[in-house]
Amino acid sequence: MDVLSLEQLLRWKPPAHKDVIADGILYADTAMVLYGEAGSFKSMMAIHLAFCMVDGIPWLGHQTSKCKVLLGQSEIPQAMFQKRVQKYVSNHHSYSNNLYFFHDPGLKLDRTYGFGRLLSVIKLVQPDVLILDPLYKLVSGHIEDSHDVLALLDNMDVLKHTYHCSIIIIHHEGKSLYNQEGVIDRGAQAMMGSSYLMNWPDTRINITSDTYHDLSTITYDNVRHAETILEPVHLKFNRSTLGWKMLEE
Repeated sequence: MDVLSLEQLLRWKPPAHKDVIADGILYADTAMVLYGEAGSFKSMMAIHLAFCMVDGIPWLGHQTSKCKVLLGQSEIPQAMFQKRVQKYVSNHHSYSNNLYFFHDPGLKLDRTYGFGRLLSVIKLVQPDVLILDPLYKLVSGHIEDSHDVLALLDNMDVLKHTYHCSIIIIHHEGKSLYNQEGVIDRGAQAMMGSSYLMNWPDTRINITSDTYHDLSTITYDNVRHAETILEPVHLKFNRSTLGWKMLEE
């Protein structure tokens, strides 16, 4: 723990901050949670985001820095996941050597053994960005339990600061609450699990989808490091290409 006087703090030169996703959405050594209800195309968006970052092309209108990405999928069977990636690659012609994947449905990151297994992969690949999909599969205890969730988040903080790796977590919403007018909009409080999950990330992004019409809306719940307000983005999902088209208001 370094203790600095006022003069020392003002003279301190911070390391250069790399914009992983511009407009304050994701910097090096920071974390983002993308969350939404089941079936809201979260995993499809995770794939799209990964390819945008490795190619250094805009994501939803936000410039990205070309970087190395490791995407861990713990929910979808590997054969089905491979099929999705193959479809995306064939339609978008992206063949970057800086994108890596792992599939481990038994990985639990709130426990020392599971976190050690992830660290061994991090040391091997040395990614700039780690994407974990989905969060609830990575907790051995109860996701509502603050102790278990905090253990996982503490491990993620160690990973960020030791290996200078940005983290993106894909997360689910809990059960909807209703009143006489319909579904209650609870914002980030709708996230499944302990309130630590709402407070921990630098950026929270909500995705809501009308799957019948393949329409989605991205809402920037909280972007801690943004200097301007980020307006919602409306999208059309293409099931044939697994691509996204931004729609006008």
